[in-house]
Amino acid sequence: MVWQDAQNPVEALPGSGNSETDAGGGVTVVRKACIPAFGKMQAGQDLVLAGHIALWGTSKLASVGEERLKERFTLRFIRRCQKVYESRGISVTPERFGAASWCLPGEGGIMAALWDYLSHFGLGFEIDLKKLAVLQETIEVCEVFDVNPYRLHAGGCLLFTAENGGRLAGELEREGICAAVAGRITGDIGRRIINGETQSFLDRPKPDELYKTDKRSDMKEAGYEGTNFSGD
Repeated sequence: MVWQDAQNPVEALPGSGNSETDAGGGVTVVRKACIPAFGKMQAGQDLVLAGHIALWGTSKLASVGEERLKERFTLRFIRRCQKVYESRGISVTPERFGAASWCLPGEGGIMAALWDYLSHFGLGFEIDLKKLAVLQETIEVCEVFDVNPYRLHAGGCLLFTAENGGRLAGELEREGICAAVAGRITGDIGRRIINGETQSFLDRPKPDELYKTDKRSDMKEAGYEGTNFSGD
């Protein structure tokens, strides 16, 4: 677990889950549950990401797709990718660092976590996409399998809000944990994503990118069809 002694999780708002129909096979993929949230979130708080996104998804994808990765990378690099969740996943107690609220991202990636997190409290945010830390291992693996790291299982990181996110991030950094203020909470329900000169709005969550790879013909031929991608 990333948090300890967490109490009073906020109930998810109706309709904050998602489903999507696969046009190819008519199969509907539904996320198992919305990401739970804890604490109290208010407009004006800073939004902090601790750790790197998509660690669990990277490890899983590198494990089930090892043969594909061998076409491009050394075995040593592949092993590193397979162990990023174990080696880089974080374990902290949010209250210790003064977090007002927090959630543990998982299935659906960091974008699904952001959607669920804010939906619990009925608030919005502005976030700088470039402040969401991504390891090079994740970038390389995602490129090979043509998946979006922001929608890849994000187990191994943590989202916080705090009145002073800079101080919270600094305390985490002193503990050796990568952390940065990624944005701020707003009073409306808009979910704005800033990426350099462009601005967009967060879409409703989509099925985890791992399900997308599970349908790839090359993965099926390698014997990975029906792989268990649960983060349990």
